[in-house]
Amino acid sequence: FRKLSAEDRYALEIVAGPAAEFHVVAPSVVVAGEPFELKIVVEDGHRNLSNPCHRGTVRLFCKKGLAGLPDEYTFIPADRGRRTFAGVVIDREGVYRIQVKDDAGCICGCSNPIWCRAGASRPGVYWGDIHCHSSVSDGLGTPEECYRYARDVACLDVSAVTDHISYCGSA
Repeated sequence: FRKLSAEDRYALEIVAGPAAEFHVVAPSVVVAGEPFELKIVVEDGHRNLSNPCHRGTVRLFCKKGLAGLPDEYTFIPADRGRRTFAGVVIDREGVYRIQVKDDAGCICGCSNPIWCRAGASRPGVYWGDIHCHSSVSDGLGTPEECYRYARDVACLDVSAVTDHISYCGSA
């Protein structure tokens, strides 16, 4: 064991692997007949955006009562492993999950439960990570990269970088 000096900064480059799963995210609560977004992110086995980006065709499955979502979708290079489907609508109350599978059936994913309610109002249910560290202290990546990952890969609604002040120099 040897204590590192301030000059002994090391960098770790994370290289994503091939596609291993689909991260499928929708709002936790929706109102019947009101459009919402469904996001699909292609990830490697460690929840990184896959590399190379997935370019295959996926099939989307859900029980009856869902509209605005294609039966299948082919990822293109411009998607960069992420696809958002706007205008998805559930027309009746219940709890739904949307499944995604690739053509070979090797890569799959299932959305969070989607509670569809009748009525004009809904409670706010938001997902987030309010304790992330960046390379400013003892984490990885810049604060901007932390926020980008939270928004674009983890599909979170809220994120906060909470680096340790002891790493940030004198106050």
